[in-house]
Amino acid sequence: MRFTRTVCGFLLGALAGCASTSPPPAEPPPDPLDCRVSGAIGDVAAVRRESGELVVVGGGLHLLRSNDLGASWRRERLPVRCRWPGIAEVGRRLVVSCSEPQAPGRVLVIAERADGSWSAPVEVDATRELIIDTGLQAVGGDEVLLFATHVDSRDDLDDAVYSIRRYRSTDGAASWAPAVDVAVGRRGEHLEDTRSVHLGGGELLMVYELEGREAGPSRLNQLRSGDGGQTWSPPEVVWQGSDVEPGGYVRFDDGELWLVASSDAAAGGGSYDRALIQARRSGDAGASWSEPEVLVERENQISFGGVVLPGGEVLLPSLRFYTERDRRRLSLYVVDREGERPPRCAAARKPAKRR
Repeated sequence: MRFTRTVCGFLLGALAGCASTSPPPAEPPPDPLDCRVSGAIGDVAAVRRESGELVVVGGGLHLLRSNDLGASWRRERLPVRCRWPGIAEVGRRLVVSCSEPQAPGRVLVIAERADGSWSAPVEVDATRELIIDTGLQAVGGDEVLLFATHVDSRDDLDDAVYSIRRYRSTDGAASWAPAVDVAVGRRGEHLEDTRSVHLGGGELLMVYELEGREAGPSRLNQLRSGDGGQTWSPPEVVWQGSDVEPGGYVRFDDGELWLVASSDAAAGGGSYDRALIQARRSGDAGASWSEPEVLVERENQISFGGVVLPGGEVLLPSLRFYTERDRRRLSLYVVDREGERPPRCAAARKPAKRR
């Protein structure tokens, strides 16, 4: 028990009250890794363009753009309103995908024009099912793949069939072939958060989370394609043991891969609030992976992969306080590839400039 000294005697204090001489509680020191860039509605995705520009797309939809490797950002509203975005550069143009949460839901794609404006939305698919987690993967030239998860029951997400489907465009996202199933879960299994990487030629990797209940123990299944996404290998478990949320792959110029995820394993599982950003490394194109290592030792993270920067650094987008709507925010970290320098914030704490 703690006691407080007062400037008056006991009797006077009992009758009239006393002013405390205890110092006010000290303000906690600022967190050097409170790397907030903006508020956040939902999922995000990021890309580094051939020009060096960094672009982050957020649910809603809006873009954050940076031409100085993340030191400063400007905000741009997009001409669509939907969620679960994906982003890629195809033929030197930005392409953005998303899906509408209301029934009937549509998967939409918009493409950047040469003058900086945006095309009208292209409807890739429409259904009364719930469609979540769109993702775009450029595979060379004007060819691009789009992945999306279909959920056959909107009323009970824990008693639904989840199907990951692939769409293909060969004309820079102007038109799309019908969907092809890549993975289909058993009823009640959640297949979520598809991420992919192009290894060159026709070789691709894809990873997704499989869990029995939201925020419960999960595993990451990886599939491989050698023919540009036409066919896929059976799934192989590459991470498990806690609630593991796949952020995505990071591919370096020398071929090394990272698989970045947020995991609450260090906290014993069971909580988004205790999740840290971690990574596994592969030197053999994803055939084997190292043990997980912590990239950012701050809790309450939902990772969204990474983007390679010059000089052996990686930009890591993350949503912090994901389950607290009023506190949810996009944080951008920069980590050293070799771990020789501590993590840092991509930008100083200031609002992104509007465009």
